[in-house]
Amino acid sequence: GELDVEALANRIRAEIAAIRFDTIDPEMSVAVSIGAALAEDTDRDIDDTIQRADKALYEAKAGGRDQVVLAA
Repeated sequence: GELDVEALANRIRAEIAAIRFDTIDPEMSVAVSIGAALAEDTDRDIDDTIQRADKALYEAKAGGRDQVVLAA
């Protein structure tokens, strides 16, 4: 369900943030923003679900990046 998706996305985000690039640049770090959506009965097709996930991604980026936003 929704909590599982959010937990998985946050685990992915945290794992990526923990990657160190010391051999390239000690100051370098990587962060990700993730937008996710569960298929809803109101979605006509997969494109509707993807559009909602894409909107959630842009909300995550606008909200400061390095975060997970689930589509409403």
